[in-house]
Amino acid sequence: MKIATINIARISSEERLILLLNYCLTQKFDVVGLQEVAFASCPILENHFQLFAAPGPNKAGTAILVAKHLAVHHSVCDRTDGRLISVQFNNVSFVSLYAPSGRVFRDERSAFFRVIVPAFLSSIKRPLILVGDFNAVDGPQDRIRLAGTKPSTPVDHALVALVASLELVDMWKALRPRDLGHTFTHQGGSARIDRIYCSRSIKNSVTNIRLDSTYVTDHSAILAHCSLLSETSKEERP
Repeated sequence: MKIATINIARISSEERLILLLNYCLTQKFDVVGLQEVAFASCPILENHFQLFAAPGPNKAGTAILVAKHLAVHHSVCDRTDGRLISVQFNNVSFVSLYAPSGRVFRDERSAFFRVIVPAFLSSIKRPLILVGDFNAVDGPQDRIRLAGTKPSTPVDHALVALVASLELVDMWKALRPRDLGHTFTHQGGSARIDRIYCSRSIKNSVTNIRLDSTYVTDHSAILAHCSLLSETSKEERP
């Protein structure tokens, strides 16, 4: 089964939504984590996918698209800001995350990783796949900065501690350790802020991870395969 994570940059026009739909259909995605989501419902997408969305009060929330042949047993979202949403299949939970961005929200982002994310995930059934735009890096190799510019994506030790405490594996580093995999390019450089993590117990089920910039946004999408989801089809339910 094919999974992905895409920052869609608050798109709301019919034309852009159709582009997103066509991209997801062409790639044959089964589960997609979306970030910077500005809609709670979307008939264009819902004609082809199950949509679980939490736009939040600032219309910069999260969502998950699920192929209609997959059975979702439970869903939950962060109703305060819409920055976290999860769907549970019979053998894995899938979580989409959008962390606060920018230097001015550095403390808020660290608090997000230290307090809000652990509290949210404490009620989520393991194992899990955690995807999204983390707006932070956990090492110098994940950021290229042009001379004379300030880093917009500082190393966040709260993110490092979160990953360690949850026993998560960064699948890009696990599968492509020699590839920088930067997903976001800006005037000051580039960074790897979009990621796919999974519980250590299921790391071997995620394979063939890669970037794709075909869909027009300021972030590259991350695509991967997960063998676990092949067991969650509605046809197999009693």
